[in-house]
Amino acid sequence: MGPYFPFQSSPLPYSYVALMPHCDANTLYYHHDDYYANGIYALNHLVVNHRLTTLSLPQLITRDISLPAAQLNRLKNAAGMVYNHQLYFDGISCTSGQPPFNRLTETIITTYGSIDAFLKLLTEAAEGLIGAGWVWLVAEGDKGIHIATTRNNDVVSLEAVTPILALDMWEHAYLSMDHFDRAAYVSAWFSLVNWAEAEQRYIAAVNAAAERRQSAGRAPAPDRKTAPDVRASGAAPQGSRRLYGAAIVGQGLENLVAVHLEVLAHLQGLLHLQDHQVALLGGDHAVALVLGDGLDRLVAHAAGGLPVSGGGSAAPLDVAQHRHAGINADL
Repeated sequence: MGPYFPFQSSPLPYSYVALMPHCDANTLYYHHDDYYANGIYALNHLVVNHRLTTLSLPQLITRDISLPAAQLNRLKNAAGMVYNHQLYFDGISCTSGQPPFNRLTETIITTYGSIDAFLKLLTEAAEGLIGAGWVWLVAEGDKGIHIATTRNNDVVSLEAVTPILALDMWEHAYLSMDHFDRAAYVSAWFSLVNWAEAEQRYIAAVNAAAERRQSAGRAPAPDRKTAPDVRASGAAPQGSRRLYGAAIVGQGLENLVAVHLEVLAHLQGLLHLQDHQVALLGGDHAVALVLGDGLDRLVAHAAGGLPVSGGGSAAPLDVAQHRHAGINADL
């Protein structure tokens, strides 16, 4: 939900000289301890005056608050300034270097082709801002990541996207070091991005989107007493291993179901996958089925499902009537 009143500035986890030569001590001190700290003081003052102390920082940004236009603009600007700068300072590390390979950078490369191409687009977005503003990398649920810009202290729509990175394009952030060379400032900032922090934000956004989809479209688990038994006759082989998983079949979905190699043939019969792409990823447990326009998310659980044995052939399942097809296989 976010921080509540009284809002406070967290101390920097590094010294004022730790970002040199990318950012000098005077700029960092003024930006964090003066400009940002004064913004927090102003927000606390406004929240008290308007009796809004029960609202969190994100709520101050997203709620439709009944105030005269001038007062509302002042409140929204103060809330956005504090929110944006918290994300900005949290997203900076004193250890410069190339981005590591993690889930976020993998998604960036998949989306934009390369880290260099991504940085080029970020720079173009920063240079294209008229006046002051912010450049963002945001995650939009299962629709991927996007670069966005906002003017002044406006915040991206927190009800639609999750901010991953925020780049301050106000002149106070870069003028003393890079003068009016925005590209040099973006490059310096990019070398200081805290990629571990950014990855955690991205993973949290992806997980939250998955939970919302599952809550909105979860089908009831099959009744073990009435579910059709497609297990081949005979007990599971001695020393067998059990694999649990699930597949959500439907249009507009787009991820993978990881299954053991020995279950592949049964899944193809079970889910009618003859018209869908099958991607072999390698490894002991590394077959992945890409259900064409089909699968949105890997759903792993250890209960329910339609049993499929490691031996014999499975009867086809009518996926039109079973959107949530469980897998419970003896291997």
